[in-house]
Amino acid sequence: MIAVVLGVLALVSRNQAISTSTTARAEALAAESQSELSVDPEVSVLLARQAVRISPIPKAVAALRQAIDASPVRLALPTEPPKLCGSRNFTTGPTIAYSPRGTRIAESVCNGDVVVLDASTARVVYRRHLSNLVSAVIYTPDGKMLAVGAAAGVDLLDASTGAVVSRLQGHGEPNALTFSPDGLQLAETSDLGVT
Repeated sequence: MIAVVLGVLALVSRNQAISTSTTARAEALAAESQSELSVDPEVSVLLARQAVRISPIPKAVAALRQAIDASPVRLALPTEPPKLCGSRNFTTGPTIAYSPRGTRIAESVCNGDVVVLDASTARVVYRRHLSNLVSAVIYTPDGKMLAVGAAAGVDLLDASTGAVVSRLQGHGEPNALTFSPDGLQLAETSDLGVT
């Protein structure tokens, strides 16, 4: 009987020690978050999030609220990690372009997809697979068309649906695209030069 009582007491003491240790770790991260607030608000958010995950004590929750309020970041978009793109033998990530009204963001992804996201919610509006590589993206000035650099040239998409309207081929793999201010001309750079 005495062994059982001692075992229970040891278990209770162990749980209290773990709880105290967890709370102390959360408090330390919350304090570190506070010290990073003026130096790097994003690091402050990450530290406070970790503190809340460890133990959602009031000090950790308050640190997270303060870090979020201080951070200039309002929305993070899901994106693809950088990887080797195409035949250019350099590491690059996706390219992005805002629609002229700022309501959508188009992203070209190395796997051949173009992803269009709602700029205020970061929700995917549509995702289209165009080729084995997508290297650049840009909206026309009126926002009705989306030019996407693909392995074989440029695909012109209906910006609202993502449907391919036209393909411009034979000018190499685009590195960058731009429209003239009136939207009537499209310029691209590639390994073959400027077209």
